[in-house]
Amino acid sequence: KLDVEGMEKEVIEGAVSFLQNCSDVRIIYEHFCPGEDPVFNLLNGLGQFHFEDLDPVNRLAVKKLN
Repeated sequence: KLDVEGMEKEVIEGAVSFLQNCSDVRIIYEHFCPGEDPVFNLLNGLGQFHFEDLDPVNRLAVKKLN
């Protein structure tokens, strides 16, 4: 669970190598904006992720196994 006060994108940018090389990843992050989601865009550039809204502010991203 990422709870980094709006710095989710920056945390993921710092974990690019890990996220690209790990085949079983689950990330829960806060998502407030109904429009553009920079975390969604960033994660999809690092692998094939499935996204699910858990509640109005938390989103689950699961990297599909290769």
